[in-house]
Amino acid sequence: MVEFEKPAILKLDGDVEANFELFQQEVEIFFTATETTKKSKETQVARLLNIMGAEARKIYFQIKDDIPEKSVSAILDALKVRCIPKRNLVMSQFKFFQRKQNPSEQFYTDLKELIKHCQLKDAEKQLLCTQIVLGIQNKESQQKLLEKNMDLEQTVQFCQSVELSEKSRQEIESTSVAFFKTVNITMENYVTV
Repeated sequence: MVEFEKPAILKLDGDVEANFELFQQEVEIFFTATETTKKSKETQVARLLNIMGAEARKIYFQIKDDIPEKSVSAILDALKVRCIPKRNLVMSQFKFFQRKQNPSEQFYTDLKELIKHCQLKDAEKQLLCTQIVLGIQNKESQQKLLEKNMDLEQTVQFCQSVELSEKSRQEIESTSVAFFKTVNITMENYVTV
């Protein structure tokens, strides 16, 4: 019999919205892999209840009478409504526009996550590009980006190449320093008086 990895339980603390999104993706993958989607709705619901975890199950039993259709999607939708706090749109946008890059981090990845909650659909790519330019730590790169008119993909590629070059430069520099220290120590051992 083929073994499948069950999804992790639904975590209802921390970023509950992100936890729901991940849980739902994992459930879809698991149900497809195990052919649960071909089973009856009752079996699908039972498997969902089995894998969601005790905390989520407890909430489900509190709201189950309010769910008109007992299906996986209806249950997950009802749990989302009950568990995910309503977002403050202005606060989400504020966090996005205030975000600045910190050393050695995934700045672009974090910006993409923050903008998801800003409801800026049509302008999303342009605002991501603008926020990268505003928040980037390397001021020389920022200046070059301001001089050029790049789209989001070009901006990301430029920043990645600058970061890679900087990382390579630091590796070469540290290797060179270690080499010269070794040469210096070796030469000191051979100095005659």
